[in-house]
Amino acid sequence: MSGTTQSLSDQIAADVQSLIEFYKEQVSDQKLTISEALSILTRVASTVAQLLQSIAGYDQATVRDVAINTVLAVYQQVLEPLAIPGVPAFLESWVLDPLIEREIPVVIGGIVDGVWGVISRLTANSAGTLVAATSAQAAVLTHPPFVPF
Repeated sequence: MSGTTQSLSDQIAADVQSLIEFYKEQVSDQKLTISEALSILTRVASTVAQLLQSIAGYDQATVRDVAINTVLAVYQQVLEPLAIPGVPAFLESWVLDPLIEREIPVVIGGIVDGVWGVISRLTANSAGTLVAATSAQAAVLTHPPFVPF
């Protein structure tokens, strides 16, 4: 990895580690309340907004690679250790985990490419590198409309 890619990776790794620690604090009692879930989602949304602002100046391939590696690391540290109720451990470790790990790069790469296309229409310079968004563009990117779930 180049020096700039490594610094982006380091920044994202620190942000993700902070999210993982926050998640572990919230579920330390082995329960997750609605309030805790909303708190986690809010923290994730805030971190994603900050990360979107930090990718200015990086090319699409770099951002895609860093995103894929970050999601794989989060999966391996947070989700993979969780047991899925009703699924035998051998099936989970031999079939599901490898399948999920194989699909993460495809899914995350597709998401990054799609988001990159939208963001680049708003903020790209003539070389195709993202530049800092104007305040109006940043508001659109970091404050999406409310979607109930």
